[in-house]
Amino acid sequence: MKNQLENEHTNDIAKFLESNGNEITFNQLLDSKLLRLSDKKAIQSFFDMVLSNHIELVKSKRFPYDYGLKSALPLKPSQLKTTKISQCIELHELYSMIILRKSSWNDFEKLTGNVFSHLGVCEQIKKLKLPTHEIRILFKTINGFLNGQHPLFLNDMQLKPEEIIEYSLLLSNDENRLIDQDLIRVQVDQDGVSIRTTITKKTLSL
Repeated sequence: MKNQLENEHTNDIAKFLESNGNEITFNQLLDSKLLRLSDKKAIQSFFDMVLSNHIELVKSKRFPYDYGLKSALPLKPSQLKTTKISQCIELHELYSMIILRKSSWNDFEKLTGNVFSHLGVCEQIKKLKLPTHEIRILFKTINGFLNGQHPLFLNDMQLKPEEIIEYSLLLSNDENRLIDQDLIRVQVDQDGVSIRTTITKKTLSL
């Protein structure tokens, strides 16, 4: 029964994508009511489609809070085990920012079928029991490095105004576990507001 429901969700989303030229925005999917943020089965089906490459996430460079969705060629079973930290970062950002803002790492791992659990960074997150906001800072810093932004300025993290204030205070605190565990380094200018984060050799090794 569970598989039947998930297949129905998958087929409905696939048909909706096809009827809209195989490319839509995430908000269009929400407006269609095919994906309700309160429906765990629908969310599971959506994530399964992304992980199996039926759907490709496309983040807007101009509008950082908008996600696009487009049809993609499904991966072969042998390819499904090939997971990247960049995909993990992208999915966690979507999950924590839009779908369930007070999520836990355990919730995210369960939703993604533990496909990222073998990655060193993810093992460290679980071991330290990092809260969502610290995971996001770590992931944004890693993503900045992967995209050639090193160090990464806080204002380039594509945060909402209230998050910039929250993260400024968090990163200015020497008791932050990301700093304490040498996962990131933080540079704070004399004004106490201009903040830059960099990944460390430890994070690179993970």
